[in-house]
Amino acid sequence: MLAYICLVEIKQVIFEAVGQLMKGNLILCPADNFWGVCCDATQENAVQKIIELSEGDKSSHLTILLNSDAMVNNCVKEIPGIVWDLLDLHTEPLNLIMEGGLYVAKNALADDGSICFRLIKTGIAAEIMQKTRKPLVFYSGRFKDEKPSINPDDLNSQFKASSGFIVPSEFASLLSGKAEKIIRIQENGEINILRK
Repeated sequence: MLAYICLVEIKQVIFEAVGQLMKGNLILCPADNFWGVCCDATQENAVQKIIELSEGDKSSHLTILLNSDAMVNNCVKEIPGIVWDLLDLHTEPLNLIMEGGLYVAKNALADDGSICFRLIKTGIAAEIMQKTRKPLVFYSGRFKDEKPSINPDDLNSQFKASSGFIVPSEFASLLSGKAEKIIRIQENGEINILRK
């Protein structure tokens, strides 16, 4: 919730962030739990920059941030009913891995075409997605075995150097600092908990 920050400042930050994303650049931005590097998930060249930051490690899924139920419907081919229950009831960061990722760059998906997404409806990342109407790839540094951070000053200097814009730190006051839970959901609705 960004109500405590001046409306003009919010609009300016969103304008700057959107401009960089549209150019295919990376931005340094808070999600709901940690700070990380983001890009437009529909631009293959931008996603490739994040893959390179992760030292090319595609053994794990890239996290795709989505900001609405409509965006979930656009980005996942088949959605069992259990998914909506999980999204409605879960109060902590939750990544869902599902088959049939759509509407994002091919390299934003796992090799098997599955998508790993997290729904966030509040915060600056959600506001940015509202303006671009596009999902974001979010990378917090786990591929390098670095601890994710709730403080942008603690982030890898390579993240800062690679970002065309850094969201001001006052936009991250509500970060949970909790690692996301990860659940894989098969098309038949079967659930596999990968991280509790």
